[in-house]
Amino acid sequence: GVETKIIKCIPTSHFAHSVFIGGQTGQGKTHYLGHICNQFYKNAPDIGVLILNLGKGEQEKFYLTDEVLEYGSLNLHLSYFYEGEHLDKSLQETATYLVGSLGLSSPSDKIMYNVMNAFIKVNGKLPLSLKALFNGLKKYFIDHPYHKKFQTYILRALQVRIPSLLADPTLRRTLKLSPGNSIPKWFHDWKAGKTIFINLGICNIHIKRLLANAIFQMVKTLTPDVEAGKLQNIIVVDEAYNILEEIVTKNYWQDDAISRDQLELIFNNLIKEFRSKGLSFFIADNTAHRLFSCAVSLPRLKILFGLGHKDSSLFTNNLKTQEYLLVQKKYHALIWDNEEIYVIRSPNYTYSKQLEMRTMRRNM
Repeated sequence: GVETKIIKCIPTSHFAHSVFIGGQTGQGKTHYLGHICNQFYKNAPDIGVLILNLGKGEQEKFYLTDEVLEYGSLNLHLSYFYEGEHLDKSLQETATYLVGSLGLSSPSDKIMYNVMNAFIKVNGKLPLSLKALFNGLKKYFIDHPYHKKFQTYILRALQVRIPSLLADPTLRRTLKLSPGNSIPKWFHDWKAGKTIFINLGICNIHIKRLLANAIFQMVKTLTPDVEAGKLQNIIVVDEAYNILEEIVTKNYWQDDAISRDQLELIFNNLIKEFRSKGLSFFIADNTAHRLFSCAVSLPRLKILFGLGHKDSSLFTNNLKTQEYLLVQKKYHALIWDNEEIYVIRSPNYTYSKQLEMRTMRRNM
């Protein structure tokens, strides 16, 4: 087509069914992601943006924010369990994300669900810490052994690997059940339209998976269904491969493979269910071919900067379009907006002043 100076505006409603932003390093992807989030900050103060930084540090400079929370901050707290409208469903979903994040194979999720019910039956509530909860799971497997190979695998995980992870005092404090299972202030602020930046970049991959999925489950549980197509809140997942990287070779005795396989099923359901809750994922990564297929295929809006062949072939079989994406100029992006396809040239945004501005409150 012919390049014009037309300013293209994408309606807010088009962001309601998730967004994928892809592009090789240095093409302008992160700058543009920051620009989009800042447009919501300035022009849609009723839509809250929750930014999960999973990669390198100092990424908050790209965003206008109301609060920046670092892993380890006393203000960054969320209980590992929240009770929704239906207790049984909340227990099942919590058991699934816990064992999935920590790489325990089936039937660990079903047994964890039973263990959680047993705690409630005996004590009237769940244990305060994940350590105590997983000790209950370990006791079950000791008292009700499975076949030798599985028993060896599961006890090794529950006696060595998982206790080592849960021994982290920061993680224990972050996910500990709060008195009355209270909802943290940052969550209320986000739901009210604030932009919250959570930096998990310093965490190892296991803690990133656990915390991200704890956040997703909390959001899902505490957000009611709304009118279809109405955007209320956004969750940004930058450098998404940290928690959304698909399994390469299925090996059901390998912890990492088990975790990725289960988390893909969880995320596939999340991205679909969030649509009816007014929640939208903004997923950004420079290697789309490494991600869960649902993270790439299900978002309605796709913004593609320069891509290699492995990535471009995920979006189109047209060789000319693939070639265009391969040689696309810096700061140019091909946009798939449902049936509409067009190219934009984004400005070379600079953020030097935003370091001073990023925690300024909006005039409400």
